[in-house]
Amino acid sequence: MVGLIVTLVTIAKILVWNWNKWWCSPGPRNSDEAGQPALPKATAVVVAPATYNTINKWAAGIADTCLLTQLAELTGLGVPLAVLPFVNTALANNRPFRRSVDELRESDVTVLFGEGGFVPHPPRTDGQAMDSCPWGAALSAVKSFSTGAD
Repeated sequence: MVGLIVTLVTIAKILVWNWNKWWCSPGPRNSDEAGQPALPKATAVVVAPATYNTINKWAAGIADTCLLTQLAELTGLGVPLAVLPFVNTALANNRPFRRSVDELRESDVTVLFGEGGFVPHPPRTDGQAMDSCPWGAALSAVKSFSTGAD
């Protein structure tokens, strides 16, 4: 999950943290005693790019990392969530992945996968595929959360 970016959206601004370096750093999480600002209440969250492992563990309810624990909690709280998977065609064709996408969607998570979202790339082309990742789809999902549009 190195490099996974989570965007917490507030009414006035978008705050981006590298989850592994900021959110999970030791020390108090709700004050600036450790040199970090207090976290705002998230009105929506975008998880991007989300790996095969992250999506499968999240859907299965496995909370063995700080990130997965927060995603499980946010899902249970009903915070609007959008996830932009980043997988190749071989991984996307696995039944566990397809079940995980369905499970997240049933949990009211907006999974930006397939037409209008992320389209899997051929294996071993991750670097080239990252350049064409549909980041705009994630931003559009967040805008729809804030406006109440579907």
